[in-house]
Amino acid sequence: MPTINEKDFIQEIIFCIHQSDVIKAKALVQFFAEVNPKTQNRVLYELSKSHDDIAFPVLDYLCEIKSNQNQINQKIYDLLLEISYGNPEMIVRYIKRKHPNQSTYIKIAGDLKMREAIPALSEISKTSQIPKILEEAIKTLGAIGAEECISILIPFLYSDDPVLKVAAISAMSEIGAPPAIEQLSKAITGDNRTDVSIINGLADIQSKLSIEKLCEMLTSQFSNIRSLAIESLIKIGPKAVPGLVENLQSSNEDALIHALTVLGKIGDKTSASAIQKLLFQNPTNSNVRFGAYEALGQIKSAKTAISLANGLNDPDEQVRLAAAKAIDTNLTHVLTAGLKNLIKAGDPDSKKIVAAFIDSEADCVFEELVDWDIFPELASDYLAKKANPAIRDHFLKILTAKGRNEIVQNIKTTASSDNEKKRKQIVAIDDSVMMLKLYTKQLYEMGYTPLIFQFPAKALKEINKQKPDLVLTDLNMPEIDGLQLTRELRKKYSQQELPIIMITTQSDFVGGTEKTTGKPINDEMIKKLGVNRILHKPFTETDLSSAISNTLAPKPGKIKKD
Repeated sequence: MPTINEKDFIQEIIFCIHQSDVIKAKALVQFFAEVNPKTQNRVLYELSKSHDDIAFPVLDYLCEIKSNQNQINQKIYDLLLEISYGNPEMIVRYIKRKHPNQSTYIKIAGDLKMREAIPALSEISKTSQIPKILEEAIKTLGAIGAEECISILIPFLYSDDPVLKVAAISAMSEIGAPPAIEQLSKAITGDNRTDVSIINGLADIQSKLSIEKLCEMLTSQFSNIRSLAIESLIKIGPKAVPGLVENLQSSNEDALIHALTVLGKIGDKTSASAIQKLLFQNPTNSNVRFGAYEALGQIKSAKTAISLANGLNDPDEQVRLAAAKAIDTNLTHVLTAGLKNLIKAGDPDSKKIVAAFIDSEADCVFEELVDWDIFPELASDYLAKKANPAIRDHFLKILTAKGRNEIVQNIKTTASSDNEKKRKQIVAIDDSVMMLKLYTKQLYEMGYTPLIFQFPAKALKEINKQKPDLVLTDLNMPEIDGLQLTRELRKKYSQQELPIIMITTQSDFVGGTEKTTGKPINDEMIKKLGVNRILHKPFTETDLSSAISNTLAPKPGKIKKD
């Protein structure tokens, strides 16, 4: 092909424009991709000055040819967009044509939010067999954002084509109206592939109703839905607090526990009084009390600080630890005076309180009381005789830094060494820091070596490097839940090689996987999941000890649920 004289090319284009000769102009621009970008820009400049009657059909033709320069192609689209503004009838005509550029005009209708295009888009959604056209139509319906688009989109929420399904979810989220939110909520099925998109879509809307729907999902029968809802609400942050506070009035204990978890992670002070009010009602479920104190331990609020001391006398050890850490976070002079009054007797209750402060690593309380009256004696006795070595070393460093060398030496002298005893290693995985502290204490007292992880991904990495004797894992955790963790571990270790105990607050345990029916747990289902034993919260130290010992020495053919 002879080389194109670019100067002549420009002159010919200008002539065609002046003569309104669309046919000849199209014949010329078929060589558009062969001229240099400077010439291409000049052609577009001349077209931008011309009448729409010639500019639009020539630009339409250029859309088919396309430049090898993305910037040029974008300019072509922008010029079409400019001409299309205020000409919805013309765009609708082009959308209805079965034309190579049909998707371009569908996109233009979306960018310009042309409600006039809705009937044409509805027809396309029913008749087109081209996935690309359908996807663009769905996106445009979302961009237009009218409630009348919702009924057109509903069938695609249940499409077998995952691309179209995700596009419909995104479109519904973009519309964001209450009917769209209701349809998104109904479309959740437990299929993790698209449920992630739906929950993210609801989280993006951030309206009162969408947040309410996310709060409702905290009690979903599917573990992956619960985890995704928790993650989304945490990301939304303070805006989600009113909806979560409403959840604190629920009679569903799982709803309370998960709402408290999220409120703690958000850490907004405005939720503290509602959590305190919940504690004043003295919930019978220790998991709820634990969740409340743990949340308050992540929320600094002087107004609620004084009420935290009540948790130190709770009959459940996990609650005492959570209350101790909450006090450490919110310590005031008034609260310190109250603590002194609680432990001055030196009786068994006083010892339990001191133990709770030590096991929860309440450093501020420890430093505040270490020079006061009976506290050094009680703390030294516990550190020397009962504390986990890692906890003991932690506080020995604090004592050394404060110059309490005599106490340090006494603790070291009294502390019994169990180096001669080979302990089985147990990995504990939980996103709750307070639960990990409880496991650290109790597992050591049971004669095991605890190895704790707050993040499942890190635990997986370490377990695959070196196998422990047993794994304790929580069910509801962000990013990777207990079931996903189990599936990953079972790729390398069998149930006999590495026993796994699942800890959950769910009374009806369901897997939340693609094929799960939602039926209550049974031996067959547990075997399929790869879990050796289920242990429901709340549990006592005796319950945990029994579950571990029985799992490490299982009866042939038996998989247990506690």
